[in-house]
Amino acid sequence: MTYDENAKLYYHICSLEEKERKMKNDIDNVQRLFAFYGFASCPIPRKKIASLLMRGKSHDQIYEIGCGIFCGAIPHVVEN
Repeated sequence: MTYDENAKLYYHICSLEEKERKMKNDIDNVQRLFAFYGFASCPIPRKKIASLLMRGKSHDQIYEIGCGIFCGAIPHVVEN
C-alpha cells in the first residue's frame, strides 16, 4: 500500500470509530431521557433506537414512539 492508501484507510477506520462512539452516546442519551421521565426501563431495545436514529428521528421523536409503545398505542414487535 502506498502512503496515500494507508492514510485513507486510517481516516476511514477513525471515522467509523467516531461514528460508533457517537451512536452509542446517542442511544445512551435516549435511554437517559426515558429514565429522566420516570421509566424504570426503556420500552425500546437499543437496536431499535439505533435504527430510528439512523432513519433521522430526533431524541424527542424516539421518546414519543417509546411512550406510544409503552401505553399500547403503537404495537411493539420484539426483535430477535
